[in-house]
Amino acid sequence: MKIRPKRICQLILVNFCVLALLLEIGLRTFFPALTPDRADNYVYHPRYGWLPTPGLSGSIQTGSRRISFHNNALGFRDRDHDGDPRPKLLLLGDSFVWGYEVDQESRLSERLAELRPDLDIVNLGVSGFGTDQEFLLLQDVGPHFSPKIVVLVFNPRNDHADNSTNLRYGPYYKPYFRRTDDVAVPAILTGIPVPYSLAFRVLKHGVLQHVLTLQLAFRVFYDTVRPGSVSVPDPTVSILEEMSRFLAERGTALIIGTTQADDDVAQLARAQSLPYVDLASTHEFATSGNHWTADGHREAAERIAGVLARLGY
Repeated sequence: MKIRPKRICQLILVNFCVLALLLEIGLRTFFPALTPDRADNYVYHPRYGWLPTPGLSGSIQTGSRRISFHNNALGFRDRDHDGDPRPKLLLLGDSFVWGYEVDQESRLSERLAELRPDLDIVNLGVSGFGTDQEFLLLQDVGPHFSPKIVVLVFNPRNDHADNSTNLRYGPYYKPYFRRTDDVAVPAILTGIPVPYSLAFRVLKHGVLQHVLTLQLAFRVFYDTVRPGSVSVPDPTVSILEEMSRFLAERGTALIIGTTQADDDVAQLARAQSLPYVDLASTHEFATSGNHWTADGHREAAERIAGVLARLGY
């Protein structure tokens, strides 16, 4: 029996649709990670790579529990500070400062505010940020607050690695600094504007977000055209030197704390005569980066408050 060309096309189309449906079911069953994670609560930023979505409220599942969050008008997990006349202390850091694993009222910033009600404590923590991104954030957002004090919480577990590449966590593109031999300019910013990361490309096109078969095809294509990864010698010390100089020129005090011992950072603090505080704690979760528990945040706040009192702030 002779099959008409039209019938052949119909059979091919039906078989293609069945295969596509089976592939979609398989992807959703066995590869849920194809759905963006970090990008769900963040927006692309050409200078930092990503930034929390301003005004967004919701909840996320952490390594051990579910926590809620609310972002202010600038995108930070914090209240709005406009109109508060008190001297400002800015907290810079990654997910430790953001408060991963704990509720907002249990974080370092809120605990420190209880101990120092004379200061307006501003939380600028962003999950996943390295010291390079935090320095850029300080340059851009810092003048809005005109802070008296900046406390940088350095996380040795991943900040050295974060600072040494343009690609992290997923991967997500980010800016990076290259060290120089110039004492006046020890580090040069590179990788601006930051390329769009795959997850943000997916979110930009709704059909890719909801149809995993198309998303997989796009990922295969994207892998052939995306910018490559870059690794550079660790510029952490150079970035901290630049940050110290930037704040000193504006009459702002810098205090550096580390979530665990770090010889390079401690040595820099001594060389620059910067206040240094050890924030290592046994009060930490055993999962997802050993973040502080509520008691760990309280302990860190008490140590920072002690340094502030010793320095006369």
